[in-house]
Amino acid sequence: MRSHEEDVAEVIIEAILRALWAFRLELGLVGVLGGLGFAATQHFGPHGAWLAPAGVVVLVLAMPPLRRTVGRRLRHARVRRQWVRAVRSARISSLEDRIPGARRMKDIPAGERFEVRIPRGSSVPELEKAAEVIAAALSVRDLGVRRHPDNASRAEIVIVRRDPLAVGPPLPWPNADAPRASLWDPIPVGVGEDGEVVEVALPERNLLLGGEPGAGKSVALSLLVATAALDPGLQALAP
Repeated sequence: MRSHEEDVAEVIIEAILRALWAFRLELGLVGVLGGLGFAATQHFGPHGAWLAPAGVVVLVLAMPPLRRTVGRRLRHARVRRQWVRAVRSARISSLEDRIPGARRMKDIPAGERFEVRIPRGSSVPELEKAAEVIAAALSVRDLGVRRHPDNASRAEIVIVRRDPLAVGPPLPWPNADAPRASLWDPIPVGVGEDGEVVEVALPERNLLLGGEPGAGKSVALSLLVATAALDPGLQALAP
């Protein structure tokens, strides 16, 4: 029989390990800086304990690509922790404390996009039902949940923090300055709510454009016609 003290100790240890895992990136960076400081102390004396880590920090700050990479990694680690807390606050019964962790996170104009693997006993619709609660816990504009078309245990999550279409100048057509295009390739016709380019593939498909007045039917059609005009194969057929 397990005693109450053993149960409490197990819960405490699990909480500590979970916290350490959540901050693994930050702890890893601290460990690297600490290791550099220790190695520098062995070679350069006491002053090396802070000179080496300080030099690394200055180097990261002085190189924009490296600074952006480190900043993005740290920001994504923070978003993952926020995601875990938000899903826990939604109290999805089918998850049974097994939170679908965020993987392959990517910045998009609207916020962040990442993949999750649904634990056994749960499903994507269960997570989708709790989207509003999770979005409120994250204090964001919206939360999109999309089931993987080929795998019911996977889903794509989009954290919408801003409306990429609400501000800024008109978005140019990606092929506006292209010397050539092809009707066999996906054609960009607009921008979705997440700020990503929406494309249309025409080969072996029929296309029906519909919408209310001012919705953009004529613009979408003009982009398809412009692509045809830039297609060398059609230009060769012109009289």
